[in-house]
Amino acid sequence: MVLSGGCTAADFRDVFKKNIERRVRSLPEIDGLSKETVLSSWMAKYDAVARGDQDLRRQPPQLSSVSELILSKEQLYQMFQTILGVNKLQHQLLYNACQLDNVDEQAAQIRRELVGRLQAAERLAQERRVPPLVDPGLEEQYVEELRSTVNLLMSNLESLPVSKGGPDLRHKLKRSSINTSFLDPGDEGDTLSKADVVLSFTLEVMVVEVQGLRSLAPNRIVYCTMEVEGGDKLQTDQAEASRPQWGTQGDFSTTQPLPFVKVKLFTETTGVLALEDKELGRVVLNPTPNGPKQPEFHRMNVSKSSVDSELRIKLAVRMDKPPNMKHCGYLHALGQRVWKRWRRRYFVLVQV
Repeated sequence: MVLSGGCTAADFRDVFKKNIERRVRSLPEIDGLSKETVLSSWMAKYDAVARGDQDLRRQPPQLSSVSELILSKEQLYQMFQTILGVNKLQHQLLYNACQLDNVDEQAAQIRRELVGRLQAAERLAQERRVPPLVDPGLEEQYVEELRSTVNLLMSNLESLPVSKGGPDLRHKLKRSSINTSFLDPGDEGDTLSKADVVLSFTLEVMVVEVQGLRSLAPNRIVYCTMEVEGGDKLQTDQAEASRPQWGTQGDFSTTQPLPFVKVKLFTETTGVLALEDKELGRVVLNPTPNGPKQPEFHRMNVSKSSVDSELRIKLAVRMDKPPNMKHCGYLHALGQRVWKRWRRRYFVLVQV
């Protein structure tokens, strides 16, 4: 090229082809798409660009078909994942952790970013790492302008109304004073009603087996019943006392965030005048969405005169978390007018 003093279009095409070949060969293999197809697609695009607008107008269908053969959206997605070293599961976990499609989560992320900028400005002021300025006396003014900018953005963010369900329904949160406790549900004013925070929980109660049953003959019939507070009562199949095993599951639904789940063990009475079966033991549980999902043994409450003092039942209670509930757990709390003492109470964080 130096000796000839110039180059032709074919020379440019050869240079472009060599660079594309080197770049394509370094890419990982993609299922359903060969590297020769990618290379030919790039060369077809180069030829289309090199010919000019006249050829582009003359052959629009061929160029569109060639562009479709380059890389589909799914193939680009897989190629980027391979280059970045992030598989689909990790990408989904990161997306669920961020939840940036939610307006409240976006506001929280922006708020955390602004706090980080404010802390960075404070570190600049303390460590005196301000960029070099014309006048050394302007360093304090530079840090103060950073603080005022962050505070202005923070005030604009806080002034946005809290949306509930859509753009037409908006509730502004009531700002309480220092002496007013947020734990008191009896505050008057523009507050949320109970209908705004109704939750729907799905429970799965599975009775696996019973151990420590000694007071009955091996051929006696036993069974279990399970019920959730405010729901129906379900019953397992019958089994012999020598082998009290079921594996029966009952599905329930409730609006209580901390429901009572009662499981009772009965035996059939053989008396002629008996109206009800005899209760051998019971257990009452308060499951939570954060509880264990695997079956566990629970000690059953029996009567004082019962021989089965070591009666245990193996249960698996699973409680699903509704989408509008963000977190739940126990905290020690003290109210101003309702809760007069420090006690361990169950809290639920609900998004409205």
